[in-house]
Amino acid sequence: MLVGLLLTTAAVASAQAITQNLKACATSYDPNVNYFPETISSSLPLSKLTYTYSKNYKTIVNSFSNETVVLYQCGTPKPTVPGATVIIPVPIQNVTIDSTTIVTYLELLGQRNAIKYTTSGTNGYISSPCIQAIMANTPTAIQETDDKNPANQITQIQSTQAYFQYYSSIAANVSNAVTFPASADPGEFGRAEWLGFVGSFFNLEAMANNITNTLVSNYKALSANANQAPFKPIVAWIEYDQAYAGSAGFPATPASWKVNANDWQRNLTTGAGATFFTPPAGSKGVLASTYGVSYTYTKVEDLLADLSSVDIVVDESFYDVNSTDFATSFNDRAEFLGGASAHKFVSNGQIYMYNRQVSPTNGGSEEFEAGTIEINVMLADLISATHPDALPTYTRTFLRNIFNEPEVVVTAKECVNSNAPLELPVVSGFVAPTATALGAVSTGGAAGAGATGASTTSKSGAWTFSGVSGVFVGALALLF
Repeated sequence: MLVGLLLTTAAVASAQAITQNLKACATSYDPNVNYFPETISSSLPLSKLTYTYSKNYKTIVNSFSNETVVLYQCGTPKPTVPGATVIIPVPIQNVTIDSTTIVTYLELLGQRNAIKYTTSGTNGYISSPCIQAIMANTPTAIQETDDKNPANQITQIQSTQAYFQYYSSIAANVSNAVTFPASADPGEFGRAEWLGFVGSFFNLEAMANNITNTLVSNYKALSANANQAPFKPIVAWIEYDQAYAGSAGFPATPASWKVNANDWQRNLTTGAGATFFTPPAGSKGVLASTYGVSYTYTKVEDLLADLSSVDIVVDESFYDVNSTDFATSFNDRAEFLGGASAHKFVSNGQIYMYNRQVSPTNGGSEEFEAGTIEINVMLADLISATHPDALPTYTRTFLRNIFNEPEVVVTAKECVNSNAPLELPVVSGFVAPTATALGAVSTGGAAGAGATGASTTSKSGAWTFSGVSGVFVGALALLF
């Protein structure tokens, strides 16, 4: 009787001792124990994800892809959940990824070493110095799946505990596929929401909450400061799509030009103390929302006419690198080379692209990789263009002026410690803007010739550069 009482008391004490989510499998199971005392509870309003926590499992409803993901504590019984799309034991130890977008999410959570496979062609686009270092030091650490042998590729993906993908043709053939659509999320805060989603697979909800709260707080502080400015320049986000000759099963398409109008672009613009440009009444741009929201033009002259009032242009064209490329894409070559233009964004040198940092192999954009989650840095970069006096000592990370700022190649030598988590960059040193107009930017320099330069920004477990300092907001106890 006394022994039974002692055992019962020990079980109660054990249950009370679980104050953090486990970082390994449970060694015993008690149905009365709450195995997830730490839940998603950041200051970020959730728009695409709904979390429900039970004693030994958590359910995440992903309204973006209409999936129900069930994650249960390994070492405890697998639950039966009607309508579950996938059921995975956690914390997971390894993953397969199909794009670079999720890389920074994993790095912030201290889980870059969990990447075991990437789908074919991905590795060359990864710009993370520490991922590059891992692949250089141990070539077998992160391998691309065998796309020439579908059966082997499926076996490779199935050997990992989760396959984070978005519209992958392989997903239907494996049992561990999880949709990760962060880059397609229309809102900038929505993109940040996916950090908690990824963290849940590693039982790192507390860490994800801390990072997200810091991220949102820094974003809001930057925005509040920029919106004190006495003027608001007009910013247009434009894009050029080359003509496509067509191929088997894919029709030919003519060249087209776009004004993009997605929520995240609009919110970044207004957050940067600027006015978001949309085509005026009577415009020949046709509104469409098939792949994002945009106004499409069949004649570049019509687009250029609509842009007559614009102060700043963000060129999102995949094919453009420098001012000569821009001039070719937008049929304005003579104005660029001659130095005279009726467009303010040309004559004042106010044309930018979000491709300042790229990978050494295929020129993969650091903005596509890290900018999806580092929305505070995306905002600071844009503020440095809309209100330069608000960030007097700031060095841009993703955004560059195509006239005078070359692309920067990020390499493995910049990684300090590949085992340390990536620190969230927090932008500081901002002051109230006082300028009443946007000045001209010098259009000289190597960027006009399309030159690239060596990186001066270190991205690793701990890094600092002008205007941005790395702040690790997780606890060491949360790392594996």
